[in-house]
Amino acid sequence: MLTVQFTITARTLYHAQMALIRHITWIRLGGIFVVVVCPLFMVAIHLVAGQTLGAAIVRNLGWIVGFPAFWLIGIPLMQRWNAGRTLRATPALQQPQRYTFDAKGITMDGGLSRGRVQWAAIVRVVETHTLVLLFYNKTVAYFIPTDAFPSAEALARFRALVSKAVGSRAHWATDSTAPVRAIARAAGIIRRAMRLGAQAGSRVA
Repeated sequence: MLTVQFTITARTLYHAQMALIRHITWIRLGGIFVVVVCPLFMVAIHLVAGQTLGAAIVRNLGWIVGFPAFWLIGIPLMQRWNAGRTLRATPALQQPQRYTFDAKGITMDGGLSRGRVQWAAIVRVVETHTLVLLFYNKTVAYFIPTDAFPSAEALARFRALVSKAVGSRAHWATDSTAPVRAIARAAGIIRRAMRLGAQAGSRVA
C-alpha cells in the first residue's frame, strides 16, 4: 500500500490539461492538421489555381502564421486561463487530495468526495516529466504530480505496484523504449494528416 497527498494548484491543473492534450490521439492529430496540413492546403489551392509558389505563400502568409500560432500559443494561453477559472469554481479541487494505492485499486479522498476504483477500470497509465496520468477512458484521467511522492524510492514503489496491476497498459518516463514509441506514433499521425490533406487537395483539384 502507498499513499500520496497533494494540493491542486492552477499550475498543476494546467499541466494536467496540456498533458491530456498531448496524450489523446485525435487531439494530436488535430494539432498536426492545424499546424501543418491547413497551411499547406491553403497554399496548394493557389498553386492549383496557377499561381507561383512565392505568390501562394505571400497570399496565405496570414494562414501560414495564424494556424500554428493559434495552436501553439493561443490554445496553451486559453488552457492556462481555464485552469485558474476551473480551480476557483470547483470547491472539490481546492481541498487536499489523498490517493491510496494497493494491489486491488485506488482509493481517492478529496475532502469533499471519496471514491474507489479497481485497477481493471484503468485503461492506460502514462508518466510525464511532472505528472502521472491514470486514464479511465480514452480521453479522461486522474492525475498525480510526481513531486507528490515523498522520495524517488516511493515513486519507484508506485511504478512497480502499478506495473504489476495493469501490465503493459503502463508507460513510464524511465522506459527506454518510450521515445521510439513516441516517434512511431508521431510518424503515424503525420502520415494520416498528410493523407487527409492529399484527399482534400484532390477534391479541390
